[in-house]
Amino acid sequence: MEALLQYKTRGKIRLGLLRKGFVYDISNNWANLSVFLDYIVKNKVKISDVLSKIKLKNKISYNEISSYILPPIYPERIYGLGITYKVSESTRIRRSKDSAHINAVKSGRLVTFYKGDFHNCVGMNEPLFIRGDSNLTVPEPELGAIISSKGKILGYTIFNDVTAYDLEMTSSLFTPEAKEYLGSCSMGPLFVPVENFHKIPKLKVNIKIFRKDKLILERNSCSDLIRKEPEKLIKELCEYRYIPNGTVVALGSSVAVPDNFSLQEGDEVVIEIEKLGILRNKFKRFK
Repeated sequence: MEALLQYKTRGKIRLGLLRKGFVYDISNNWANLSVFLDYIVKNKVKISDVLSKIKLKNKISYNEISSYILPPIYPERIYGLGITYKVSESTRIRRSKDSAHINAVKSGRLVTFYKGDFHNCVGMNEPLFIRGDSNLTVPEPELGAIISSKGKILGYTIFNDVTAYDLEMTSSLFTPEAKEYLGSCSMGPLFVPVENFHKIPKLKVNIKIFRKDKLILERNSCSDLIRKEPEKLIKELCEYRYIPNGTVVALGSSVAVPDNFSLQEGDEVVIEIEKLGILRNKFKRFK
């Protein structure tokens, strides 16, 4: 299985093709993943077909550049989907202090929110942030779908949707503040083309949280517990919205941390999703 990634070397962003543990620089063909996906959409071709025809050179070990990996894409827009898993529904109803979340579940409508753009999102090993006015902030390990302007899924990555739960659960009116702020999400390290997955990807999801280098929490789940096919959820999201190529959609979390758990400054969150790699970030608190 092949994947694409962005990394920095000599002060420049490079687009790399990961194959069998080695990364090949393909930046002479496409400057970054956004340019590559524009090419794919414009020419209506399969990503796997394009990658198979590239003449590869400048090979380097993935481990050698792991410290220089960037987010797989710098999106113009990032959206999130809520209550797409049963565990998310029960968690929100239990924690909520108003009726908005209960009413949302009863309505059957898709819950969506704006997560921001590339200014809010960091990559592998970069710091994530806890709002200075939040005392209950949690990570949410999710599949991130990178889509075309027509709502077609082009590929997947790992997404960490950080949420200030105490704000959101006080009132749904605070959801924008709880979800969208600087350093409120991370993604990466890889972009894996959609051709490598079933309509509903069945992938193992694992999250580990370390505090002072000690494992304090671990949870496991599977991505195929999602209520609908991702393509159908994204079709609902895209109605009545401007969607540029390379938009990122966080599909919701199948893993819930305990109600009384909150991230602290210095915590490290490690998310592993089968076929998509490992995403790790440490947390800082806004003063």
